[in-house]
Amino acid sequence: MDAGARPRPSSIYLAWWAIVCLHTCAATTAVAETYAVRLHWQSSTDPDVAGYSAYIRPLDGSYGPPQDLGLPAPETDATLSFVVGGLDAATGYAFALTAYLADGTESGLSNELEAPARSAPRSCAGDADCIDGAAGDPCQASFCLAGTCVRPLASSEAPADHILSVDTFVFKLRGRPRVLLAHGSFLASTPPDPTSTGASVDVAAAGGMVYSASVPGRAFVAKHRGGIVRYVARHGRRRGAAGLKRLVLEWQDGKMDVTLRVTGALLAGLAGQPSLTWTVRLGEECVRDLDLLCGTQSGPVTSCD
Repeated sequence: MDAGARPRPSSIYLAWWAIVCLHTCAATTAVAETYAVRLHWQSSTDPDVAGYSAYIRPLDGSYGPPQDLGLPAPETDATLSFVVGGLDAATGYAFALTAYLADGTESGLSNELEAPARSAPRSCAGDADCIDGAAGDPCQASFCLAGTCVRPLASSEAPADHILSVDTFVFKLRGRPRVLLAHGSFLASTPPDPTSTGASVDVAAAGGMVYSASVPGRAFVAKHRGGIVRYVARHGRRRGAAGLKRLVLEWQDGKMDVTLRVTGALLAGLAGQPSLTWTVRLGEECVRDLDLLCGTQSGPVTSCD
């Protein structure tokens, strides 16, 4: 086969990677013993490519035998992805990819991405426990996963995270009870599964976190009806979610709706805030509205849009 038939190395670009799980991936219960990353890459433009291989090495070592990734289905952003697990948290790694043809002809290596060694992470009950200071984009900040603070570690060339489109964000702080009602939606070609990932809801202002709640996967019940999947956080199983009265996620036709109702003294921090952010995280999926502008109103109800 002539050189022109080889998959072109320049057409394979390892775009970014992100932590998938930490001690939940471990063979034992030792925190941060192993972890996994999801690699994302731009596919080869060669129509004859039959699959891809991943090459992994310690940062101070050489590449071992390749791991066959097959030919994954494209993600919604047109990248391909694959989860590589069993990585030692005390070791830094480098990743590179090749494409191959059906006859075994293999391209050269793609660009290389590095993942530094993981230090022992802090324990947490919710995302607020993982805040390291003022956050720009909350979807790039540390978050709480299975009781451990985890950094997303996506590269700067990662595609933009999903946008949370908010149509209702209203709170009443005078009288009793104090209450926050919110509704938003985001695009999702397949429904994230809160029964597996759990969910966290964070509301923040310029000065820091105002309200944070984490709901474990076991607290959700899934209800299927036709093409609709509805996830409801059950009462009495919402540890780490003080004040949370209602959290419902409903997926239909490529869109996930989020309905939130919170009451209690924890909402006091909303008072007088000119703008807020609302972040919803479902495992790897992170969506947010970074610019909820809150109008000044003479009545007891404030609306942010």
